[in-house]
Amino acid sequence: MPSESPSDAKPPPPPLSTPLAQRINSATRRAHIESNALILSLLPLALKPHVADPCLYVRGMRCIYEIYFAFEHITRTVLHDPSPPQQYDCRTVAAVRRLHIPALERRWRLARDIDQLTNPRGEEKGLIVTRAQLSQRQPRLVGFLSHVYSRLPRRPHLLLAYHFLFYHALFNGGRHIRAQLKAAGCRFWHHPDAKEHAGSSRCDEFENKLSFWHFDSEEDGEDLKAEFRRRYEEVEAAFTEEEKEEIVEEARYVMAELLGVVQEMGEVIGLGKATFGSSNSTSDSTPPHATWLMRPRPRMANGLEVSSLRWLLLKHVFPMGTVELALAMWDTAVCALGVR
Repeated sequence: MPSESPSDAKPPPPPLSTPLAQRINSATRRAHIESNALILSLLPLALKPHVADPCLYVRGMRCIYEIYFAFEHITRTVLHDPSPPQQYDCRTVAAVRRLHIPALERRWRLARDIDQLTNPRGEEKGLIVTRAQLSQRQPRLVGFLSHVYSRLPRRPHLLLAYHFLFYHALFNGGRHIRAQLKAAGCRFWHHPDAKEHAGSSRCDEFENKLSFWHFDSEEDGEDLKAEFRRRYEEVEAAFTEEEKEEIVEEARYVMAELLGVVQEMGEVIGLGKATFGSSNSTSDSTPPHATWLMRPRPRMANGLEVSSLRWLLLKHVFPMGTVELALAMWDTAVCALGVR
């Protein structure tokens, strides 16, 4: 029999396309593991018995709020922009509209949480900082936000990376974090007179300050998770292979930047940087090396103050009371030198 000519041969069947969600997971797995480990190591240090109130938690969540606000605001803009239709590709707008689930939006919930945790106590109002202050104290976060605000309006299909990463983070790890936060008890969440039992109305009230971690659904978010995954599989068909690869690359970039933001967040929360203290609190005669000592510091659960998370980390290493003793000796020495 004559051999089949190349022109008559059938092309090989196209390889089965890997789902976009799976490709994002593969591309971001390492950064996910590193960032999750860092978050889970920092979170207990922002709760009792290490600190007496939620001020460190609020400082960290202020950073998270900026990220959720950015991509959720752009999502709303893409869906409701009154500009001419050519501003955004109709195919992309339809996909983003299909993927958008209002019950998943977190920015207003987190804004309300922060407001409730800060406004009742005047000394903590300074935790809500301006964008200008963020640019000075958290350049990594501000750089990431600049990228989001400049790139997503021009390439709105990249929103699929943000929706997948940040909503899936809540689905997969949010319950664990919520359980840790609730375990701190109602007294910790600004109710010193509340009874520590589930039947107390005052104790139930503190969960309103953790609404970011809750879903308004019959199955506590499991039904939303299933619906989100189903829609995600549907909308990915609307994009070309090149656009999908862009989404995967954006997800890889986001996770790398998020890891840096979390590291920076740990420093801003208390690793020695002058963070939320007023710049007017020091005089020209104050020694530069002593400036960090003069900013407001979170209180330890036993009444002492702590100047940085380094002390909290050391508490896991040294015997009980050793770190507090060292801190007291340091404060005594500083007072003797006339720094404070």
